[in-house]
Amino acid sequence: MRSRLDIKTKLQPMLLAVGTATYFTPTRIESAINDAYLSVSAMKQWPDIKKGFVTHTIAGENYVDYPENCQSESIFKISVDGISLYDKWNFEDFLREAEVTPDSTVKRFSEYGRQIFIYPTPTTTGVANLILWGIIQATSLANDGDLTMFTDWADVINEAIMQYAYADLVQNIDQNKSLGAIAKGKEIVEREYKKIADRLQRKLKDRVQWDVPDFYNSSISVTGKFRRDE
Repeated sequence: MRSRLDIKTKLQPMLLAVGTATYFTPTRIESAINDAYLSVSAMKQWPDIKKGFVTHTIAGENYVDYPENCQSESIFKISVDGISLYDKWNFEDFLREAEVTPDSTVKRFSEYGRQIFIYPTPTTTGVANLILWGIIQATSLANDGDLTMFTDWADVINEAIMQYAYADLVQNIDQNKSLGAIAKGKEIVEREYKKIADRLQRKLKDRVQWDVPDFYNSSISVTGKFRRDE
């Protein structure tokens, strides 16, 4: 299965085994497939939705707004002026540290709402000197020909999308079938993500891991690299 149409074509006979075509309309099926796709996409930090967002620091301001199309509470790494040794802190702990130890030299960041807070507070207004790594929103499947982000490298996950869509559509008709489909979908997601996690663990950590597109439309292109010796 590659496209929304492929998923729908395989899903329809399964639905007609428990209901009627008038109940499972094309609109309902397409909506369930899209909801399932967005749900599966948000379950894990899949490689295709990990992105670097390039922006800049502002002198005297210790926060920046969340990038557009980035999932809330998903920023997991930042880099300021090429230095990525910033640990992510819980927001309450971040504030407490500022009050209790105002002269702390520990580089850290936190998030609250749709804002990212950075310590120490930047002293200069930079140019494309701040990179935020986070998870973007998957693009909805609006047309039958639309491909999922998994199609070209793990199309078996499209089977999980179908299972979750099926579970949603039949939950009011057959609860057992719905729960069974959820279990199948979850099994596929966990199995495939484990493959990715195992592969990433084998990579050397001082090599380039992500290309960082300039989502803030600045004039400088940046390639992300994490090194513990910077």
